[in-house]
Amino acid sequence: MAGAARRRRTRVKVRLRALVPADAAWLDPWLADVAAALGCEVAVSAEALWAWAAQDRAVRLRAIDRDGAPVGVVAYTLHRPGRGVATIDLVATPTGQARRGAGMTAARLVEGEMRAAGISRVYAPAPAVHGIAVYFWIRLGYRPLLRPAWPCERPGAGWMMRDITARTRAERAPARPE
Repeated sequence: MAGAARRRRTRVKVRLRALVPADAAWLDPWLADVAAALGCEVAVSAEALWAWAAQDRAVRLRAIDRDGAPVGVVAYTLHRPGRGVATIDLVATPTGQARRGAGMTAARLVEGEMRAAGISRVYAPAPAVHGIAVYFWIRLGYRPLLRPAWPCERPGAGWMMRDITARTRAERAPARPE
């Protein structure tokens, strides 16, 4: 009866969508605190994200939805620091949604969008004050870089990098039947 006692996992649907001004209502109550915990030295708010995207056409802002409800945000920059290169600047979920898989799934979905845009190499900052961030990126196939290989200096963060043309073992594994 051990099999009967096991809880069945339900498949959660995580999707990305464009971040829109109406999202400020659910973003602003938690985003600044989460960004500060990740080591961001500038104030992060929905308004600041849209201002950044308005001044830089390479910036993409995406909401993370789980089963149709918003649970996080991703910000990334295409073709920076060079052609075919991108940076995932922020993957954030409110504390109550953290470590439940939406951020990791969203990062994978963002990589798919990047591949479609001609990106082959992706950088991601890993804040020194948030050790779990390094583990997050390593689980996604990123590797830590030595300082001379960093795309730029970002106070309080080291950098991770991944060639997204190379699939990880998890990406190559066949999908399990539902």
